[in-house]
Amino acid sequence: MSTELITQFDKALQLNVVLVRDKKTDPFKKFVFDSKTSQFKEAPKSVKVIDLLPLYESDCDRHKKLIFCKNLMKNRQIFKYAYNTENGKFQRVQCTCCEYKKELVGCHLKTIKLPENDELVDEDSGNFLWIQPKYSSICVKTNNMAVISRTFPENFKLDAYTFDPETQKFELSNCKCDGCSNIDYSLSSFEFGAQGIGYQRTHRDQNGLPLVCLSITYKNDKTGVMEYFSDQNGFIGKYRFETDCFRLVEELDVRVHKYLETSRISTKKPRLLIDDQLFIHYKDNCKKLDMPIYFGYHFEEGKTRKYLFNNRTLQFERIKCPDCIFDSRKIVRSRALTTDLAVIRCDLTSKIIKLKRKPMGRVEKSIETRHGFLPLGKAPIRFLKYLAVEDILKHYTPIRRNPCDPQYFQSFDSKNEEKWFLLNYSNLCEKKNNISAMIIGMDGTIRNVVLQDKMEKELEQFEDETSWSQDSDYSFLNEIDRELTNTDKKNV
Repeated sequence: MSTELITQFDKALQLNVVLVRDKKTDPFKKFVFDSKTSQFKEAPKSVKVIDLLPLYESDCDRHKKLIFCKNLMKNRQIFKYAYNTENGKFQRVQCTCCEYKKELVGCHLKTIKLPENDELVDEDSGNFLWIQPKYSSICVKTNNMAVISRTFPENFKLDAYTFDPETQKFELSNCKCDGCSNIDYSLSSFEFGAQGIGYQRTHRDQNGLPLVCLSITYKNDKTGVMEYFSDQNGFIGKYRFETDCFRLVEELDVRVHKYLETSRISTKKPRLLIDDQLFIHYKDNCKKLDMPIYFGYHFEEGKTRKYLFNNRTLQFERIKCPDCIFDSRKIVRSRALTTDLAVIRCDLTSKIIKLKRKPMGRVEKSIETRHGFLPLGKAPIRFLKYLAVEDILKHYTPIRRNPCDPQYFQSFDSKNEEKWFLLNYSNLCEKKNNISAMIIGMDGTIRNVVLQDKMEKELEQFEDETSWSQDSDYSFLNEIDRELTNTDKKNV
């Protein structure tokens, strides 16, 4: 007998579900589609008030009054519940201020007011922390992730948090290093089309949507891997890198506030466009921006747009400039020739980047390495069409280099696999004879190394910032290459 399938809308869950059973005498099993894993999973069971066992009531900074209850439908786990101040619904909530205290169980039970037993409990819409991550970066003091977040929606001030996967708790970071205290307000991993800096551009799920890394799992004092991420809807999970993206392995119970796009961006979210389908008609110069501008179209859109190429994130960015007018007479008509579009230097790594227009107009990007020029991977096209010309100029303001700050550098190993080095120069600034480095794989793997060689010349250059050069950076990179090679030989 064939399996029986029925689709319907579940009013209690407010979701489309699929009912499945193998025999007509069997009860139906209910499934929902999980877009994060692209698989069907068993539907969550609806919870009613009668399924909750109240333990005690507590004052809460976020929700005023909060009730700790044991959920009989979810393995008798203890969760926080409160009344929604806007619609009066009884819902599950999360907060950072209230912790379960066993010694308070049974206190003030008579004052606890719950809805009618048959009323459904909202287990989803209020079940998140009022923390909104924007991006994360590696703290050179702790060698773990500093999650740059704001307490939403009260203020726009950003603070550095740490996340503990075991306790599933966020805590304000006590670190006073430059990365944790001097926060870059211009960065946002969840801005539409955001590429990120360096290795961060690979932090995407199988749907191409951005992820923010929350924590590094260390196997020992030298090696670790990025495993825990938050998506733009606030869901937190354990991920594993497979081929070219991170795939969800396990979803955690804790959630954060979903990322809301800036009001300057259209409320109708555009599709994510990748530059491997970008075709360039011709290159021109924008007099107002004093920058090269590219007229082209994306295969999925078919409309001619204006693009800039960001020398730091190495991605195309779509803009609006009223002074730049498309001229069809300038279109490169040849379909047989590959033409050079630009030869630029990456602001982040000083590597040479070549942009070429292939026959029919498709863009090819390549990067300078020790093994010659290698093709650059595809990247999302960032949407900056909401920015005025003066804001675009601010967006492209060159990075001011402080020699004592940690620096990212890009390299390619003997297998032509891309890696990033995070060099911590603070020891040299303190006139010590070594620097620490973190080697970051594109798959999220981490390796810590310490360079012990005495570097008197480099120390002198640190004392005089004007003499610091990119060659000094690469002398350290060569040391790291040797250290990495020796470590690999030991592991064979």
